Amino acid sequence: MDIRSAVCVPELEVLSRRYASAIDHRDHEALLSVFGSDAMMRIEQPGSEPVVLAGHDQLATVVQMVAGWARTAHLVSPGLYELNGERAGGEVHCTAHHFTTLADGKGHDLVMHIRYQDQYRIGPDDHWRIISRTVLIDATEDRIVQMGGAAR
Repeated sequence: MDIRSAVCVPELEVLSRRYASAIDHRDHEALLSVFGSDAMMRIEQPGSEPVVLAGHDQLATVVQMVAGWARTAHLVSPGLYELNGERAGGEVHCTAHHFTTLADGKGHDLVMHIRYQDQYRIGPDDHWRIISRTVLIDATEDRIVQMGGAAR
């Protein structure tokens, strides 16, 4: 992507925010609504073999991937996009918190610093969808935190 010509596109920004919210709320339908039916996602994490998910059936398993954590919170930064007619490409940064409850009200927070490299297409309903997402986990942190409130 040539960042000198990249632009902000609100319709594409919403897709990453809806994706993050769907994961945090464990909502399969909302998650799949951001992807084209033939979409694929590749997850790359240092020290691990890449995971590739293709189509809605496999993409739905992302919710199960995070279900082991008591709670997650994905904080999505504004992205930059290159438009090309009914297609687009973009990159979005995210800080994802994965909370596990420990003893005495303490918790563990696995923080992932993520870049989403996406390809988009306008679907037959005239709405943008993600057709390809590469999840690049650039770094992780382990934190001890004070837990509060119930999972929602």
